[in-house]
Amino acid sequence: MAYEFKAQSGEKIIIEHGDFEDVMDLKDAIEREIAKHDIKIDSLDFDTADFDLSVIPKIMLSIDSSKEIRDLIFKCLVRSTRGGDKIMKCTFEEIEARGDWYQISTECVKVNLSPFFKPLLSLLKPIMDKVNMGKTENSPE
Repeated sequence: MAYEFKAQSGEKIIIEHGDFEDVMDLKDAIEREIAKHDIKIDSLDFDTADFDLSVIPKIMLSIDSSKEIRDLIFKCLVRSTRGGDKIMKCTFEEIEARGDWYQISTECVKVNLSPFFKPLLSLLKPIMDKVNMGKTENSPE
């Protein structure tokens, strides 16, 4: 199902799901970038998605500066449109379109990766609950 929104430029954006292999490549590349940072998974609260937010800017900069991820985002955007035209690298040669880049790229990642991560988090929650319960039982009083 496509996701539609109006970009800052006023253009209508339609984000379609990318090809499965391209989406998996994007997922893997983003996971590799995230893995480079010190995220303490054992302290993650899956009920509130609460964790140390100070790592977020570093992760965002790492992802944003990755040419591999940028190229994969364009692969995932191959079916998407901006103002009725296919979104390609040359779309952003137009200066006004550059203002839409972060909105388009962020929505592309969300549309394509959320179907993977929502079920993953629900699968991991019981495991992390058991891990955290074991820490509580073994902690000194």
